[in-house]
Amino acid sequence: MAIAARWQDKPLGAGASAAYGPGMSREFLPFRWRSTVAVLFILLGLVIYSLLAMVVGTYFLPDHWAAELGFYLVAGIAWVWPSAKLIGWAAKTDAKPQQR
Repeated sequence: MAIAARWQDKPLGAGASAAYGPGMSREFLPFRWRSTVAVLFILLGLVIYSLLAMVVGTYFLPDHWAAELGFYLVAGIAWVWPSAKLIGWAAKTDAKPQQR
């Protein structure tokens, strides 16, 4: 019930932050939506990233095992940092409304 009350149409403009409650803004996404968005972005991002890494590894690297080994080691680990940031954003807890 509390989540439904948060998502009712609220006036925008002056005093909009007061309309959304303390610590909330119109950019607020509930935990369920943040985790869903994060999963979709991670899956889509990994597909695009792996395709780009394969193209770079195939067409732009010298044909030497050491160059390929170094590139694929770095490329295989480099996706972790952006994914960790996205997971951290998705794992934030929702602000609890203050009770009076």
